[in-house]
Amino acid sequence: MTPRVKLISLVVIVTLVSVVSLSVVHYVSTRAREEQIALTQLDAMAQIYAESLNGTLSDMTEDAALLAKIPPVLGIVRASADVSGIDPEDGSSLMQWRNRLETIFSGLMVTRPHYYQLRFIGRDDNWREIVRVNRTLEGEQRIAVGDLQQKGAEPYLAPVKLHNVTFPYFSEVTLNREHGKVEGPAMIRIVHPVQNGVGDVFGAIVINADFESLLRQAAPKIVEGIRATAITSALDYMSFGPDASPPELVFHSDPDWQSRNFFNLLTQPDKRGQPLIVGDMAVYIHQVEAASVSQPFALYLVTEKSKSDLFAEVRRRLDKDVLLSLLLIALSFSLALVVGNHLTRPLSKLHQLVTSRSDASQPIEFFTSPDAEVVELAQAFSAMSNNLLRETLRVRAMFSAVGNAVIVIDKSGTVEEFNTAAEEIFGYSQDEIVGRNIGLLMPPDVAQDHHIHIEEFGKSSRQIGVDREIIGLCKDGSSVHLEISISAVNYPDSQHLIGLVRDITAKKAAEAQVRDLIEALERSNEELDQFAYVASHDLRAPLRVIDNASRWLEEDLEDHLTEDTRESMELLRNRVHRMEHLLDDLLEHSRIGRVASETDWIRGDWLMDGIADLLDLPKDFTLNISQAFSEIEVLRMPLQTVLLNLIGNAIKHHDLAMGRIDVDVFDRGDAYEFRVTDDGPGIPEKYHKKVFEMFQTLKPRDQVEASGMGLAMVRKHVDVVGGRIHLISDGGRGTTFQVLWPKTAYNAQEKRKYAS
Repeated sequence: MTPRVKLISLVVIVTLVSVVSLSVVHYVSTRAREEQIALTQLDAMAQIYAESLNGTLSDMTEDAALLAKIPPVLGIVRASADVSGIDPEDGSSLMQWRNRLETIFSGLMVTRPHYYQLRFIGRDDNWREIVRVNRTLEGEQRIAVGDLQQKGAEPYLAPVKLHNVTFPYFSEVTLNREHGKVEGPAMIRIVHPVQNGVGDVFGAIVINADFESLLRQAAPKIVEGIRATAITSALDYMSFGPDASPPELVFHSDPDWQSRNFFNLLTQPDKRGQPLIVGDMAVYIHQVEAASVSQPFALYLVTEKSKSDLFAEVRRRLDKDVLLSLLLIALSFSLALVVGNHLTRPLSKLHQLVTSRSDASQPIEFFTSPDAEVVELAQAFSAMSNNLLRETLRVRAMFSAVGNAVIVIDKSGTVEEFNTAAEEIFGYSQDEIVGRNIGLLMPPDVAQDHHIHIEEFGKSSRQIGVDREIIGLCKDGSSVHLEISISAVNYPDSQHLIGLVRDITAKKAAEAQVRDLIEALERSNEELDQFAYVASHDLRAPLRVIDNASRWLEEDLEDHLTEDTRESMELLRNRVHRMEHLLDDLLEHSRIGRVASETDWIRGDWLMDGIADLLDLPKDFTLNISQAFSEIEVLRMPLQTVLLNLIGNAIKHHDLAMGRIDVDVFDRGDAYEFRVTDDGPGIPEKYHKKVFEMFQTLKPRDQVEASGMGLAMVRKHVDVVGGRIHLISDGGRGTTFQVLWPKTAYNAQEKRKYAS
């Protein structure tokens, strides 16, 4: 073996060993990293399922707590304590409260599709149901009184029945029982005790939720290939997901229970929340806690995926990397041969000169160069190849792992790149969509509009659209709400568009639900105002009858009346007049913001002169009006009503024969600030909010003739025009009412609106 062959062999061997070693190291590290990424993605998905299930259980707890405090439940408690079955506070009968509670139960079941039964169970008569609403195939079913059952023997009532617990708790998951027989699906229940006025347990609100429906509600979009299993604290379990059998509750006593080989891990807390390989499955165990209940209750959520499915993408990527490594090895081998041959060329020439010379005594004339350029070229090529490979792998990893969908198209709209998140949104794989037009992912009308936008990208700035909302079209034909941001980029050969896409379907659905709730609340407020308006009219007739009847009695029995009876008759008429005044105030309060009031523009000082004429100011009282009123112009109504009520209150509630009231106004730019200050008794801070409520007075009505509606009407007038009112008092002496009245209430447009 000549030196040239030895040197070439050495170069080839060193090159192959280096490349093979690097390829093996790269293969091992890439496999570990990619498997860890896959496990992390499974963990993130398991976390999402666990948090969603926890949120659903918390919603059940909050619903039960809300139902336990609503007026119909409290009304039933009060009416049940009365011998006649009438609520002493409201006057409603027990049956009326039952009907109202049934209506609320039915409405809640419409918004909670996984609720199977809503019940209010009383402690009397062996824990007999008071109100119950069932879910049936035809809709919500209200159970008649005669069909209500005794539930004293049910295990889920044991804590409140036997131990008088007053906190809410979840019961174990069991099959539903009706009239002592198993009937219906597996149920999870929240029990919220209800107490009477003296703190004793009166009964309980019980919400039965279909366990299967609840699990699907908590995790509606389980990724293909994943099976989720919910395990109760009694170790009964139910599996659900695309790869699970039809959901069925498997009890701890069933023979097939031990077929799931992860149960022995539940007793090891250190195994929860981390990836576990059990047999041929990758497993995550999370404990789902209902944080809003006092009694500890937990479900275990086990998320599984077969290793073959979990690491399928890893294997595909590694196969590509192996092929790339083999190509690099072959390239390195060929390059080593060429370089070795080039480097050993001087030796070959020297060898030829030595072996072919005829005269051994003659010197060998050999001229050569170090050929350093070859070495530098090889080093530069290696560095460039390694840098390019690292950058390619880094970009590919970022593109695949980014949470939002990323789509790259050329100037004709042809899809060039389509990442994993985009596959999950649209249902197309990368192989199915790459090379096709982007319009495939949109309805025809949206696609046409989008095509106009991308035609303009060459004429626009780098960023074309930010957070633009469009409708997308999935592979299965369903629509999805999307939010997209588009940027134009220049490659060396052409121009391209990169779109960042987010699925906002859930967000849009939530916004629609909020709008529906707001509309329902507005309708409820309108009905309450209408009720106050009608009630104030209908109640006047009996009051007039009482007043007239008292006068007729007084005339007919004139000779038989004593001073006490005359005083009683006068007191009766005073109470009638007070009630009429209260109804007048109630009617005026209900009209605020609903009924147009005639008004006109007036200077501020003229407005205050008119208010002063309307006041019954005691002779030793002083009313000081600021000169600043002469510099403003306002609409007379409803501002006159607001200031008249505030000044009248200061006079009415003053505790001295001599008093002072100051009224001032300040221009705050977009609003006027009015202040009414008196030197009468202060208002303690704990009553600062109460005084603005309807029918509230700080003194008995026998001491101060008042309906308790004045400040409530002031507050409503201020709210209608979009202003604010603030009470300033330390509870000692003196009180200031500060009203911020927007100027926008005075422009022409608002003036027309108020008059209409």
